[in-house]
Amino acid sequence: MEVSDYFKKKLEQYPALELAESLGGRPCLRGTQVSVSSILDFFRSEKRVLEIAAQLNQDPVKIHDALNYAIDILQMQIKEPDFTGQDLDDIVEAQTGGIYLNPFRDEQTQEEMKKYMELRKSRSEGNRGS
Repeated sequence: MEVSDYFKKKLEQYPALELAESLGGRPCLRGTQVSVSSILDFFRSEKRVLEIAAQLNQDPVKIHDALNYAIDILQMQIKEPDFTGQDLDDIVEAQTGGIYLNPFRDEQTQEEMKKYMELRKSRSEGNRGS
């Protein structure tokens, strides 16, 4: 499942929310211009759900939906694909959906591929520690 498909599918679980084209396709409270991210800003400033709802003149249930959606998205885990034994060009093609043409294809060696995969692995492991 594509990440964007996941977000859209997850949004369907929250009837108080919709994507607002006028906000660049961002999730917002249905029928309003109040984005989920703006609700998170209120929440970050230590406002309670009822305070946020009162300030925005919205139903607290909608505020809860927005917060729960944000929590679901933050808890999402995307499994890193296993590229063991694959050619570098196949990996790049899989990652880009086949739209990338490697100009160095004929010059690429197995050793270069190993270095690339080691670098990718170390970067991935470094990001997980953050």
